[in-house]
Amino acid sequence: MRKIFLPLLLVALSPVAHSEGVQEVEIDAPLSGWHPAEGEDASFSQSINSPASSVNMADDQNISAQIRGKIKNYAAAGKVQQGRLVVNGASMPQRIESDGSFARPYIFTEGSNSVQVISPDGQSRQKMQFYSTPGTGTIRARLRLVLSWDTDNTDLDLHVVTPDGEHAWYGNTVLKTVVHWIWMSRRGTDPRFSPCPRQFTGAIRCISTTMVGAAKRN
Repeated sequence: MRKIFLPLLLVALSPVAHSEGVQEVEIDAPLSGWHPAEGEDASFSQSINSPASSVNMADDQNISAQIRGKIKNYAAAGKVQQGRLVVNGASMPQRIESDGSFARPYIFTEGSNSVQVISPDGQSRQKMQFYSTPGTGTIRARLRLVLSWDTDNTDLDLHVVTPDGEHAWYGNTVLKTVVHWIWMSRRGTDPRFSPCPRQFTGAIRCISTTMVGAAKRN
């Protein structure tokens, strides 16, 4: 009698994202597909204080003007951790709260946009692709300045001097030549944003100041 040997395949099952203890990114906003960017309940001007305390996105913030989600199986381990946020190719730190949630108001450009969030352990990421169309009362960012850093409990301020000499900072967000600089004050490692609805001709000066004890350094 002829013996037939069947090979035994041993498959090593790698842990899936839903396994306990493995971080998993979930983006709740923005949504994928085509949708209009609406101006109603799209608040970008946050309560500003220095040192910065926290993000204070409105509870009723329009879904077309925010980035929001959570990290499943997130353990804060007694300290604030940061993930990575990549919007249209621009990478920046993203603060993760102790419950694993993250949120940020954001002005998206008209047309195709992509948002990717990477978990603090770097093992999980989710990307959302969508197309933003003009809506009612929409503010469009024609210029966006981002100042970010990689150490917690650090306070940096962003100052911008326009080509015509006006000075914008968290204490002066409304200029004569610009309807409004939208200043987003952050804490920890999260960046300070300065989107502007106007384009400029000429050089723009960007100045960063940091608190060192009771003194400021440029």
